[in-house]
Amino acid sequence: MRWIVEAGGSESLEAGPARHYLVSARAHNVALLDGREPVAGPAWHAGRLRLEGAIAHRIATRLHGPDVAHDRIFVLLDDLDGIAVIDRFRGAAGAALAFEGLLHLAPEAIVALSGPRRALAQQGARRLNLVPWVAEGRAAGLTLVNGRSEPPGALQGFVAGPRGLVPAGTLAYAVAGRGTVCGGMLIATDLTVEERLTRLLAGEAARDFLAA
Repeated sequence: MRWIVEAGGSESLEAGPARHYLVSARAHNVALLDGREPVAGPAWHAGRLRLEGAIAHRIATRLHGPDVAHDRIFVLLDDLDGIAVIDRFRGAAGAALAFEGLLHLAPEAIVALSGPRRALAQQGARRLNLVPWVAEGRAAGLTLVNGRSEPPGALQGFVAGPRGLVPAGTLAYAVAGRGTVCGGMLIATDLTVEERLTRLLAGEAARDFLAA
């Protein structure tokens, strides 16, 4: 069952604002620092950590310029009932930083905000809990967009279909702070799995791995 998808895929069949959207970072499940497009740059596997019933992987990048260190950390439960996707940006001490993470849901998923800092996706009898999580900095918003087409340069909430763009739910979660910001999204099949992820991330081993 498809849940989280990439919006791009038919750039050659699109033109104008639709093509600009599909080739932009906003059409992907990435983190945008201070509203800027990531640049071309290196990325590498920078470490892994075995946790109780889970594995964590760190991907380091230099996609956001030479003055900002960026890591994307994945925490995957062994049974794959839940994952956490976390971004950490480290800039100059005291410098203001803010990022927005994007999560594109499949068009067939029904997505709704179920609280100030919680979203729910559903397909038939199956559900996903989608919960923003912050380690450093502060939560700076959770929004849901579906099929926003105006102004043309602000397209969001679409994925590419065989005959053009198809409206789909897109979650945007923001984290802001100074010097270092770190946060992301917990994706879990139910509340018990969500609590497992939360406990793992609160443990000393995970905290040290995130801060390394």
